[in-house]
Amino acid sequence: MSTILSEFNPSFKAHQSKPNEPKSSMFTCLSCQVAFSTSEKQRTHYRTDWHKYNLKRKIANLSSVDAQQFAQKVLAQQQQGREEQEKQGLIYECPLCKKSYNSENGYNNHVQSKKHLELEQKAEEEEEEEKEKEESKDKPRNNDQDVVMADESTFSRQTKIVDPLTDCLFCKQSSKEIDVNLEHMSKAHGFFLPDIEYLKDREGLIRYLSNKIQNQKLCLYCNGRGKEWHSAAAACAHMLDRGHCKMAYDETEDPKQLLEFYDFGNEGVEPMDIDEDKVNQNELVLESGVKLGHRKFLKYYRRNQVRKVLASESEEAQQQQSDQPETLRRKERRHLTITDGKEQEIQRTAEGIKETAKKQDFARQLAFKQNNNQLLRSRIQNPI
Repeated sequence: MSTILSEFNPSFKAHQSKPNEPKSSMFTCLSCQVAFSTSEKQRTHYRTDWHKYNLKRKIANLSSVDAQQFAQKVLAQQQQGREEQEKQGLIYECPLCKKSYNSENGYNNHVQSKKHLELEQKAEEEEEEEKEKEESKDKPRNNDQDVVMADESTFSRQTKIVDPLTDCLFCKQSSKEIDVNLEHMSKAHGFFLPDIEYLKDREGLIRYLSNKIQNQKLCLYCNGRGKEWHSAAAACAHMLDRGHCKMAYDETEDPKQLLEFYDFGNEGVEPMDIDEDKVNQNELVLESGVKLGHRKFLKYYRRNQVRKVLASESEEAQQQQSDQPETLRRKERRHLTITDGKEQEIQRTAEGIKETAKKQDFARQLAFKQNNNQLLRSRIQNPI
């Protein structure tokens, strides 16, 4: 401490400001409130950090500090600098996230991040599970009958049997009757049974759909065409999110399975004679000549219709040309024979040249008018 004081004030031991004594032979510093015997010591004091520090405090309208207080501040600053240098050589590691940081601020920001907190919580849960497993191993086991009963209870709790007639196919809503259950599915999820007037086994169809969801883990509308689901809950969540709470009722559904629940019958259907020679695997030709095709070839039938329309348009154009006078067509053929078909190109070139000449002439006239206007303005402003 004494070395620091002597460094900032060489005459500190000899002189202090004494306002009661005469100062005619003393050299004082008003900022630091000290006095010196010689001017050389005063100039040396002006070059010290203590004097510079007090000058800055004086500019900021703060009271000055003596040499002892300034020395304490310098020691505290040096200690802080040494600590920062020591910290710079340290590497902060997070063993949970397997990351390292060169600064303490970066490490603190990482510890407070959302990802680190989630991993920390997950690690705590895993530790608790391991402790529970160890405690269960240390506990004495009961007889085999108790173990079997516990296994059966857990199995029944995991695979809860759902009654499709009274329980909703898509949520956990349970009803007392099948009609109430169907009404709930219709209002809440938009589910309905198609062609209900021909439905003969309503309960069987609902069980068939429930088996698809619970056992096969399928979406009723996707029916195996989309993503595969690992649980019935995931399939139900998909149907609720995408609005697929409905039967596919198309070619993806097995018709043999549906015919077990429907009875369309033959009422109101007239017998139709079909020529077996005209029956194709994908096409049916009636006696009137109308062809009935399979729906999977619908895009090809549409394409064929477009071709027929184009062919009819070309036939109409040919018919219009045939309606023109024979003499006119004869003159055109003779003219083409004489000119070898080049006159049309020459005529188009000549028309292009004429049009270009007109554009250039117009631009020239426009430029001439603009020059005249500019010259007229200059003459008006500066008369000759």
